[in-house]
Amino acid sequence: MSRGTTSPRRTVAATRAKTVHRSRHLIERGDHREAVFWITATFARCHTVLAADTPDLRLARLPAFREAVADLGVISTGDLLHRAEEVIGFLPRLRQTAEEILAAKCRHHRMRRTRRREPGQ
Repeated sequence: MSRGTTSPRRTVAATRAKTVHRSRHLIERGDHREAVFWITATFARCHTVLAADTPDLRLARLPAFREAVADLGVISTGDLLHRAEEVIGFLPRLRQTAEEILAAKCRHHRMRRTRRREPGQ
């Protein structure tokens, strides 16, 4: 390995350490669902790195990953596709809500600027 590069095992270990720290913080705040989301997302990203860099290690770790996603109700490809469809179906509502929040924030900032410009204040 060339100087300045990091091994896949070190990358995964560093990512795991950060995830544990951040997830612990979320759990302490009571944000359990968010913690599970980030733990699982990081687990999946690590498997993507392992698949590309060390396929044997990925295969060795695959049972733990499958067990983790099974706890979330994703056991088969069909389950995963169903979840993906649910997420895609939710996106228009998410976008609308985000646009409403941004519009309200813009209105708020315009009002603040207008108040600052009014004479006599």
